[in-house]
Amino acid sequence: GLVGYAEMVRAGGSLRMRHCTIERSTDDGLYFSGSALGVTNCLFAACGGDGLTLAGGTATVVNCTLADNSGWGINRTGGTGTVLNCIAWGNGVGGITNNSSLAVSYSCSQDSPYGSSNLLSDPLFCYAYYLSVAGLPGQASNSPCIDAGSGTADAFGLTNRTTRTDGSNDTGIVDLGYHYTNGVDSSVLSNSLLYVNAVS
Repeated sequence: GLVGYAEMVRAGGSLRMRHCTIERSTDDGLYFSGSALGVTNCLFAACGGDGLTLAGGTATVVNCTLADNSGWGINRTGGTGTVLNCIAWGNGVGGITNNSSLAVSYSCSQDSPYGSSNLLSDPLFCYAYYLSVAGLPGQASNSPCIDAGSGTADAFGLTNRTTRTDGSNDTGIVDLGYHYTNGVDSSVLSNSLLYVNAVS
C-alpha cells in the first residue's frame, strides 16, 4: 500500500491501487485521465481539491473512503465509472457527483449520487475514519455502514482487515469504506472521555 501526501496524476495508460492512503494533498488526491483505473480499499482524506477526479477512461472504485476533502469526494468530469461499497462524507463541495456515467451502488454519500441501494446517513466516523461501534467510549450507536455493502468481505479479500473501532475483522456482509489493518488502540479508547469534577 501507498501512503501519500501529494497529488497523484495519471494522464495515460492504466493504474491499479489497493490498500493505499492519500491524505493532505494540496490538490486532488488522485487525478486520472488514462484508460483504466482500479481503486480498491483506499483512503482519500483532507486533500485540497477532490479526493478522486475521473477525467477520462474507465474507473472501478470499491471499498474506498473519501472524506474531508475540500472539493468532491469523487468528481467525474469525463470517462465512465462504477463505485461500489464506498463512503464519501464531509467533503467541501459534495460526496459523489450525480452523473449517469458514474454508477454508484451500496455506498454512503453526503448527497444523492446516480445509482441505487445507497445510504444518505452519517457514517459516524470515529478516530479519523473508523466506524463507530455501540458500547465503546463515546460511541452510542453502530455506524449504518457496518454490514451494509454488496457481497461478502471474503469476496473482496478484506477478512483480515477492519473498519471498526473495536478492531473486529470484517466477516459476512462487507462493511462500507476503507478497511484498516488494525482497530483503534485500547489506550486511545480508554482515554477518549475526560471527566472533570469542578470545585467551587
